[in-house]
Amino acid sequence: MPGPLQYFIWFSCTLLEVAVLVCAYRRQAIRQYFLLNLYISCEVIASVVRFEILHHYGLSSLNYAYFYYYSDALLTILLFLALSSLYSQVFGELNAGRYVQFGALFLLSATALFSFAVVQQSSAKLLSHFVFELSQNLYFVGLVLTYILWAAILKLRETRTRLIQIVLSLGIYFSLYAANYALRNLYPSMESVFQSLNPLIGCFLPFAWAYAFWRIPDDAVILVCSLILMLQFFVSYCRSLIAASAKEPLPLEVQEVTGISRSASADDFSRVIQLLNLCPERPEDRSQLRVVGAYYRLLGFVRSTIALFAPSLKAWADRERALCAYFAAVTLGRRIAFSRNLLAQQMLP
Repeated sequence: MPGPLQYFIWFSCTLLEVAVLVCAYRRQAIRQYFLLNLYISCEVIASVVRFEILHHYGLSSLNYAYFYYYSDALLTILLFLALSSLYSQVFGELNAGRYVQFGALFLLSATALFSFAVVQQSSAKLLSHFVFELSQNLYFVGLVLTYILWAAILKLRETRTRLIQIVLSLGIYFSLYAANYALRNLYPSMESVFQSLNPLIGCFLPFAWAYAFWRIPDDAVILVCSLILMLQFFVSYCRSLIAASAKEPLPLEVQEVTGISRSASADDFSRVIQLLNLCPERPEDRSQLRVVGAYYRLLGFVRSTIALFAPSLKAWADRERALCAYFAAVTLGRRIAFSRNLLAQQMLP
């Protein structure tokens, strides 16, 4: 019989599966993810029935073994169909739903035929061997299809956060099972250890899906995409400003004061800004200088964080910061000229 820890994991997993249904109902996502919720519902029912059979007949009984493997095969088929419904959602805008359904049925049939061909030499318990082989092969097919679906999501730039979370968690779930199965074969002496990890892996999927339904709305990514687009526009605008100033030569007085002749260094920006603060402001360049200053600080943040792991990004950030410094020097030349004109106007009678 299972120990207290095994019972705790079992009941926790069942409660998480119930939580998926509750969260999906509260978020009104039952119909949108019908096959996925049907699979979770059948998981809950199978878990309850398995516990009853275990309680009456024991873990080593044939009743429990037969029900466990047969129900596992049916649940795997339902999970495969739920995965195909996710394909339909991702490719729905391309009007490819009918082709997805046909492909899912074809793959299911082909996997069943392959599984039967593998076990048809078994003279005893042919159906039991077929059910076990079908379940194993469908897990492998599901793993491959999940990775293909994830690649399609990246290619099509899917924006529905909940759908992305569900597919990603499904890929991790399949990967964990595949890794556990591979490690069991590589280290047979530790089979009991890897076998005990299966219930924990089984808890991951309902936990991830409950989180996806409860915390992540389908349109949550809109804000993220908006921020990314705003950042992209900001960077493009700043680069256009500094690119235009890079073509202007510096006046001699600016070269003498700043020590910059043809090109500036990344560290010259702060020094040039101090000189700019000594000059009267030009209304035309006030907002542009603030924008480029914000871009310079953003580049400094990138250089001290993300760029530490990418030398090419660090070199690019240094070049951009140097261009920001040159932009400040060009602005300084304009302010000096503006101050001269202002002084000349005041000297006129």
